[in-house]
Parts: sequence; C-alpha cells; structure tokens
Amino acid sequence: SGAGKINIDYLRKAFQQLEKRFDKTNGGFGVAPKFPHSMELSLLLRIHRRTGNPKALAMVSHTLDAMARGGIYDNMGGGFHRYATRQDWNEPHYEKMLYDNALLVWTYLEAYQVTQKQRYAEVAAQSLDYVLRELTHSEGGFYSAQDAGPVGKEGAYYRLSKEERPKAPPLHKDDKILTSWNGLMIAAMAKGYQ
Repeated sequence: SGAGKINIDYLRKAFQQLEKRFDKTNGGFGVAPKFPHSMELSLLLRIHRRTGNPKALAMVSHTLDAMARGGIYDNMGGGFHRYATRQDWNEPHYEKMLYDNALLVWTYLEAYQVTQKQRYAEVAAQSLDYVLRELTHSEGGFYSAQDAGPVGKEGAYYRLSKEERPKAPPLHKDDKILTSWNGLMIAAMAKGYQ
C-alpha cells in the first residue's frame, strides 16, 4: 500500500471493535451516561465508504436517528447537549459545547451525503443556526459553551412555558474563544454551506 493509505484490514478490525461496543437497542456506544462519540460515527462512515460494509452505515443511521429523537438534541432551539444521563439519549446534561456541536454537525452532514435522509440535513442546519444565534460573538468567533443553568436548577430553563421564557435570564455562556474549537466550527459551517 502507498503512503497515506490505510490498510483495509485496519478498517475491518476497527469495525469489529466498534461493533462489540455498539448499543444495538439505543444506538451509540456504551451505557449511561451516554456521549455522542461523533468521531467513532465518522469512522464508521469511512469504513462503509471504503469497504461497503452495510452494518457500519446501519450503526451510524440507528445512532443519529436515536439522538435526533432523544433529549440530547434540542428540538426547539437546535444544537446538542453535552451528553444524556440515560442510555436511551434522554435526560440530558443541558450544557452545550461548541466542539460537540461542530463535530456532530459534520457527522450529520456526512451521513446526509451518504443516505440523503433530509432529517440529517435539518438537524445540522438547526444546530448551525443555534450556534450563530447563541454562541457567536458580535465581532466574530464562537464562544466555548452555554451553561446548563444555575446550580441545583440544571435544565429548568428548558422547561419554562412560553410566557415564562421572555422573563427568564439568558443562560450563561463560557465566552472563551478557543482557536481549535473555532476551527472545528468553521469547518462545520463550511460543510453546511456546501
């Protein structure tokens, strides 16, 4: 094999390792707390592309579908929460991290290119809209995170009624602008534009 090429056997071994850890019921890997593991999902998409393995694509689709339905995805405001406290992607830890959203947008867009499932493009677009609306500095750059809410009241903000929302103070933002995380989001924005 030439320089820069990955031996197909490595991809098959990687698939076997991921398949062992895969949650066949809920999608994703491991048990609660349940993290999105976007890099593993992207690897599975590459395995599918290089080897034609239909199981690799099925694992990705099952996981992305479950996350989009679960509480880890904010169906009202867009964007992904940090992780789910339950194995079925519900009861999220409500903090939203820039790098998680960048990586998940990229993964959903990659999956959309393969499957043409419109829901994947919608989730990616809504997540990018969330970042532009909530995590973007007025002079450019993206903030690192949006908090889960006050200590002891985590997630209460997401349970407010329509009448309560305008009166509630906005969630605190971690206003650090980190070059590496901004690079991930810029790449995700560019892929979204494509």
